[in-house]
Parts: sequence; C-alpha cells; structure tokens
Amino acid sequence: MKTIVYYDAECPFCIKKMAFFRKRARGRIEFRPLSHFWKGKKAPSESVIVQDGTTILYQSGAILRILWRIGGVWKIVGIFSYLPNCLLYPFDLIYKGIARWRHRL
Repeated sequence: MKTIVYYDAECPFCIKKMAFFRKRARGRIEFRPLSHFWKGKKAPSESVIVQDGTTILYQSGAILRILWRIGGVWKIVGIFSYLPNCLLYPFDLIYKGIARWRHRL
C-alpha cells in the first residue's frame, strides 16, 4: 500500500515539517506538492492531504497517519489516525489553529 503526502509547497512551515517527516520516513512515504493532488483544479485551504492506499485523509488525520507510517515511537501518536473522524475533533482544533498561522511561523 503506497502512502503519498501532498503538502503546501509554498508554505515555509509546511516545507520544514515535510523535511522532518521525509528524513524519518526513509523512502516509505512519497511527498508531492499539493498542486499535484488537484491537477489544476481550485484547491481548498487544506495544507496537508494524505493518500494512504484508497483512503484520503485531511487535517489532523493526515498528520497522524504520517506519524503512523514513519513508525518507531511516532506510532504511539499515529495510531489515532485510525479513529473515526468524530473522535479526531480535538486534534482537528489543534491542526486548524496551526494551519491558520502556518504562513507566519
């Protein structure tokens, strides 16, 4: 099962975080600019989207799945990516707070 991470390649904060993840993923995850996911269509304001096989994850679910795929101690937090969306609400609040300020970080 292939995991592809689409991220905002124009956001300095996002670029730094993806470099952090890429280093730890050791080739297990493919990273692409967000524009490749939408292929010319108008993209919503998501900064990270994860395609894990046939599953598409947004917001905190995407970040948590990246942590799960990286493995090691990160799996402890990443396991939450398998929770139903309604239970990810607290994680989504944190994600949205960071996403709102990401271009300034």
